[in-house]
Amino acid sequence: MRKQRVENLLGALALSVTDAVAQSIEKLEGAYGSDTFALVLLLHAETLRSDVLSRQLGLAQSSTVRLVDRLEREGLLQRAVGTDRRIVMISLTTRGHRTAERILNARQNVLRSLVAKLSESERGALQAISSKLLTQLTIDVASGEHNCRLCDEVACDLAQCPVEIRYQTFEGALQPPKGKDRQKPAKSGAVA
Repeated sequence: MRKQRVENLLGALALSVTDAVAQSIEKLEGAYGSDTFALVLLLHAETLRSDVLSRQLGLAQSSTVRLVDRLEREGLLQRAVGTDRRIVMISLTTRGHRTAERILNARQNVLRSLVAKLSESERGALQAISSKLLTQLTIDVASGEHNCRLCDEVACDLAQCPVEIRYQTFEGALQPPKGKDRQKPAKSGAVA
């Protein structure tokens, strides 16, 4: 095999899959990016502090405020004052919940279509390789939160998720709310 061919193929694959998912979501919802990621993160977390949402999206606080303003005007999310009046809690409206579910379904349809073309052994190899690479890509709290910003966390067994396992080794990782089972997302939780 030519030197660097595997790396080149991986780069092309990553970009092509991202583009296919983005196109599917844009076609359905008219947008793809931070707005989409915010809705999915809130779907899993139910409620997030605005500073945690900002950190998970990798946005400056001022950009997050504009994003929240826009999504609130569109009727997709709502704000509430936290226990400390300086803290703003953000959650989805019913419309926002439905939109986030459509986003995840669009993503899943693209991925299901691609993986369906693989044999069982190829699927197993892809899972093992993906897990290994995701572990390597999770280098700190920020990457642990950012890597899964469009994941269907309900579909993932967080006890076996390579990103979640690595993420939980970093100081500052969000912990699952008390009493929540491991099928619910830990890193998207409202606890900080």
